[in-house]
Amino acid sequence: MNHQVMRGDVAVGVLIPGVLLGTTATGERCVYGPRGLASVTDAADAWPALVATGSVLLGSEEAVVRLTSFLEDERTSRTASYVCCVVDSCDRACAVLSEIRSSVVAY
Repeated sequence: MNHQVMRGDVAVGVLIPGVLLGTTATGERCVYGPRGLASVTDAADAWPALVATGSVLLGSEEAVVRLTSFLEDERTSRTASYVCCVVDSCDRACAVLSEIRSSVVAY
């Protein structure tokens, strides 16, 4: 699954894996992300709802591609998913994941 958010042909962000898109029992469409819940009444509401709920991490195209590789690698995907929920950008997520990858366990 490609998590990239595109603007034209340029990757500008990552849709974090923990985002829930759904419909309530009353038929209301909503987005639920790390910062809460937002209603979506039409397509124009989708982007503001994703941003308001912290469901998109923005970053340089290089950081987006790098974070996507962490999310698609079976060895790092679970940790990358968790990290995406607590950082504020693709660059920060990549920095945290690089630190984790280069760490060693002391005996």
